[in-house]
Amino acid sequence: MGIVDKAEANGDLVRNESGTWVYWPSGGYLSAWGMRVIARELDRRNAEWEAIVAADPAVNGSTPAPEMDAFDD
Repeated sequence: MGIVDKAEANGDLVRNESGTWVYWPSGGYLSAWGMRVIARELDRRNAEWEAIVAADPAVNGSTPAPEMDAFDD
């Protein structure tokens, strides 16, 4: 079983409140090599979400964000 498989089995790869995948270890340790493996996996999992966010005009700046005063009513 590889390091990503172990992290998956332990529930250590989770989505955070912003929708991106993060490594949230439940215990133990990783070497620098292990952290690089996890980082590559997180990059792979987050690529689609990051493309969606980057294409959103409200996020990438091509459409002005609504004024916050509009929400005060």
